[in-house]
Amino acid sequence: MSSRRFRTSPSAAAPAQGTPPFVEHAPLFRAYRCSWSVVLVLSCVIELTACTESSQPTAAPVTRANAAAYVTGAAARSLNAEGQFVLPSPNLSGPYPQLTKAQAVALATGILRDFARFIWKGIEAEHGAFIDSADLRPCPEVYYAESPYQPPGASVDRMHRNFAGPYWLVSFCSSAGVAQLSVPVAAYATNMILRNGHVGWTKDTRIRGAETFPKGIPLGTTYPVAPENAVELVASETGRRVKNVPELIQRTIGYPPQYAVWKLVLDAPVPVRVLATAAESDDSVLYVGADEFSPNKLAVFRGNTVPGREPPEILRSIPDHDVHKPRVRVPLVRSTGVPRDFERVAILPTRR
Repeated sequence: MSSRRFRTSPSAAAPAQGTPPFVEHAPLFRAYRCSWSVVLVLSCVIELTACTESSQPTAAPVTRANAAAYVTGAAARSLNAEGQFVLPSPNLSGPYPQLTKAQAVALATGILRDFARFIWKGIEAEHGAFIDSADLRPCPEVYYAESPYQPPGASVDRMHRNFAGPYWLVSFCSSAGVAQLSVPVAAYATNMILRNGHVGWTKDTRIRGAETFPKGIPLGTTYPVAPENAVELVASETGRRVKNVPELIQRTIGYPPQYAVWKLVLDAPVPVRVLATAAESDDSVLYVGADEFSPNKLAVFRGNTVPGREPPEILRSIPDHDVHKPRVRVPLVRSTGVPRDFERVAILPTRR
């Protein structure tokens, strides 16, 4: 086995002078005067050092639960013979074109090939073990995480449109089926294309960024959690059944797409306590996703819809795609039915 963490392909020839029709091997995570530290961190080159698998921790693949015992109504009707959800295809219509699932998987594969080596050490640290790049392949499950916001206006530049838009959550697994790393792809990033398997951008691309946020997947979990496992967790703790087909929704633009949460509607309200404030309430809609404080664990949230609880969420867009102009403040508008924020809760014993 090679001792290199990442195996690279030969570099392509430098593009010709002038404006090429295709920008090959351009810096994927580049952001012009961008204040988002995650984008800047992703542009850093991290030294690759030798490593072996001999003393590395291992994990078995995370299996999807059989949700048949935990659902009712529309949720029950959406299960296949194995008790797993057959999720509806996402609605890709709207003011901006979107990538299809197949396009997102192909681009994620190209991103992994061309750019992941620059942050490989960090990805392995997040995963918690050595990752053999030669053993990776797309995991079977690919999820579409809806944006919590209405589509921003046409004046918003591509980078910030990606930040506020939906993402395809593509993961890569080992040959044994263990999830290793997540390479989400912005659904609005239709200007990102492949040529000979390598990532580039169309020639009309003036500003780019936020196309992806790769992360290592902690051992023993997946990004996102499988919807069946989210249903099993909530139903087991509450004694109630889930009645809706789970919907995957991103949190705010301060969280990476991997922390999207599944919206679950129970057949009756259950008592919960907000961990931050100790406030108690009865809720029939709960959300389940990765715990940002313990990424290999799950957290349960309730939605808070109280207006004015937080300041307006703002994008600082680049006007006219001209990086020399001052940023313009663009308010974001939450989509109908999406809570203003998500509060971590503990599920309480059912009141009699």
